[in-house]
Amino acid sequence: MRTRPFFSGGRHWGVALLAWVCLQAGDAPAQNPKLFLFAGQSNMVGVGDRNTLSPTEGEQNTNVQVYLADLSHAPPQPLSLTLYWVPPAGFLTNYTPWSYTPGDTWNAMNPGHHNCVQNSYGPEFTTCRDIAAAGGEKIFMAKYALGGSGLDSSFASVSATWSPSAADPGSPPEYTLSLYHSMLRWATNALAAARQLDPTTEIAGFFWMQGEGDAYSTQTANLYQTNFTRFLQRVRSDLGRTNLPVVFGRISNSTHPLMTYRSIVRAAQAAVDAADTNAVMVNTDDLPLNTSDNIHYTDASLKTLGQRFAQGWLNLNRPPSLLNTSGATNILTSSARLTGSLTATGGAPAQVTMYWGTTDGGTNPVAWSNSISLGTRPVGDFEFTATNLAWGADHFYRAMGQNSFGQSWAPLSARFTTLPAGADSDADGLADAWELSLFGSTNTLAGADPDGDGASNLSEFIAGTSPTNGASNLRLTSSLAQGQVRIEFQTIVAAGAGYEGKARHYALESSPTLDAAGQPVADWSDILADGTPKTFTTIPQHGSSFYRLRVWLK
Repeated sequence: MRTRPFFSGGRHWGVALLAWVCLQAGDAPAQNPKLFLFAGQSNMVGVGDRNTLSPTEGEQNTNVQVYLADLSHAPPQPLSLTLYWVPPAGFLTNYTPWSYTPGDTWNAMNPGHHNCVQNSYGPEFTTCRDIAAAGGEKIFMAKYALGGSGLDSSFASVSATWSPSAADPGSPPEYTLSLYHSMLRWATNALAAARQLDPTTEIAGFFWMQGEGDAYSTQTANLYQTNFTRFLQRVRSDLGRTNLPVVFGRISNSTHPLMTYRSIVRAAQAAVDAADTNAVMVNTDDLPLNTSDNIHYTDASLKTLGQRFAQGWLNLNRPPSLLNTSGATNILTSSARLTGSLTATGGAPAQVTMYWGTTDGGTNPVAWSNSISLGTRPVGDFEFTATNLAWGADHFYRAMGQNSFGQSWAPLSARFTTLPAGADSDADGLADAWELSLFGSTNTLAGADPDGDGASNLSEFIAGTSPTNGASNLRLTSSLAQGQVRIEFQTIVAAGAGYEGKARHYALESSPTLDAAGQPVADWSDILADGTPKTFTTIPQHGSSFYRLRVWLK
């Protein structure tokens, strides 16, 4: 007696001193649009040469909108960094769009315009770009700057000062007395303009790069820690945010004569960083300075400084920041890999939860039909394979992050559509989902035998065996015991990718010769697979008998 398997295919289917304000609005329903105020000295203004930017870096960035006032408040030429200078009345900016239009308005970010270096830029150029990219959102920015100024009120005699205690004339020439109050008015105006776009806009952070001017004398250097502490307290109080996150850059260790007492200022900045739990100091010690003056940062340094500002804000005492814009991958009939990325932890351990379902639940956890905690995650990519999905249906998913400072959602829900049951786009008899799950493509040849076991891909699909494992075969075995022949085979339930809506059936057939047509064995012509082994017994007859196993899907 001889046995062999048989596959039936017939039925399968199978920085100088400056301040900016960034306003974030738009796509994240769970988070209010945000305003960021930036202030500082010459290395915040920046003298980066636009000509050194790559074509991509130099492109207009429509995800970052710059707030510009009318001409009476925005001289197109900013300050000279080499001289003490009393600027004209009004707002000071190194951003000038190519076609400047008077009027309080928003313009897409371009590299700026500076009277020391034509078309220059400051660190905000990369800061705003990176913040916008991290949140997948549009942000708005207003920039305020002046070089050669100080934090101590004694600067009022020779230049403008950032001291809140300096008198505020309330009208031009206000810069000769108080940059602080001018900046505050500008921030208030920018916030009002932002709230015309979205009334829920709120102030979310303050960026500061200053201190070089105060390193010129022992008096101002020794007062820097006190002045800076009071300055930040006043900023938070006047802006109505007691715990407003602050990111500030440490001044360099330049040996320039104007920074003789830099070590005192640097120590003061480190002390503020240690004492203020809502502030973080960005290191600049490794950023090269221009050899021409040994004070201002090089182009590359300005870009790096801006990136560090962005990362400092993203990681400072705030909810995590997430994205799932890369979307789902490995989409099959009833499963898909849901991907996302944690772009910032917010300065505390961040837990990520994935929500999914056939209805977009937005930022309401109870509106999602499924969820799973991915636990505490580091910054970087994460993924989860969702199973038991509806066949051929639209699905949505969204990631939510949470830490001790609160929770936030990915800006948008991602959408994907599962494959229909039985989908076979190239009509080769192989279900698309089966091909994708095993080979990552639907270009698999049905007649190929990648594992060399003598069974084609189509035969292995029908039998439920692995096309990439030569030891995985459809087997029919026989043995003789106590005068009876035992014929055994293992049934394999049709389950997994590509088998949705299908069932596997077996038939045992016999014939007197190897090449004769098989005849169904009584009561064994249609065995539904249930995952258990099956045993057929018979009494041997004179002569030869051949048995074979036929399997099909329907």
